[in-house]
Amino acid sequence: MASLFFFFFFFCQLLSGLGRSFVAGAGQVPAMFVFGDSLIDPGNNNHLLTRAKANFRPHGIDFPEGTTGRFCNGGTLVDHLGYLLGLPLIPAFNNPDTHGIAILQGVNYASAASGILNDTGENFYLYDLGVRKFLIVNISPTGCIPNQLAAQESDTGACVESVNLLVSHYNRKLKEMVDQYNAQLKESTFLYWDAFSFGINVIQNYANYGFKNQNTACCGGGKWKGQILCLPVFTPCQNRSEYVFWDPYHPTDAFNVIASKDLYQGNLQASFPRNVQQLVQS
Repeated sequence: MASLFFFFFFFCQLLSGLGRSFVAGAGQVPAMFVFGDSLIDPGNNNHLLTRAKANFRPHGIDFPEGTTGRFCNGGTLVDHLGYLLGLPLIPAFNNPDTHGIAILQGVNYASAASGILNDTGENFYLYDLGVRKFLIVNISPTGCIPNQLAAQESDTGACVESVNLLVSHYNRKLKEMVDQYNAQLKESTFLYWDAFSFGINVIQNYANYGFKNQNTACCGGGKWKGQILCLPVFTPCQNRSEYVFWDPYHPTDAFNVIASKDLYQGNLQASFPRNVQQLVQS
């Protein structure tokens, strides 16, 4: 589960056939295709030979579909962004029912423990197949997750700056790549979301967002509840909407709701389009 340790968060979206006006009750886009790791895995790993699974309670305790394999008490960021776009839940690629008409509004390929290396990555060349609108998300502040607070034996709950510094180096290079793509691939638009800065802002100003616990996980074991994953033997916190983190690595449904709204209508970057709503309308 190495990539979970690095809190890898990267997904692209194919938003094709745009230009039509928004119709109440209909999706603002025809399809959304998603790539990433456990932060947005809808249950792809349920059918894989791996320990990186969340297809057991109390995962999904607040999710309308129940326990699906999502590493969250409720919906992922992709789920909530899909709601804002008027889309149904994007089906998991490995779900046996994902075929035929089920894929017309998109597919979620995200898989827990996937990453950017060849042996853990997802080899899919969104652009060569005609994709022209992308959302690229950088790595969140890994030094702030309960797992790292416990690993670094933090007594205060403050983010581990040495870890966040490494993440910042990667994110800077990723931003340079996105800028390069926007300059070279004139027919495409690459929207960049700085999930690192967003996460830092929420954690530092957690009370302003309605949270009361910004560093202790809702479900887990050990210090900061960050040393042992959320397992069936654990009873999760009752006031889950007051926690930033669901388990040692992943945010709560409440955090994902806030993040999806920032993605949809916030000011993600200085150039146009600045958010997903503008991306789909351009």
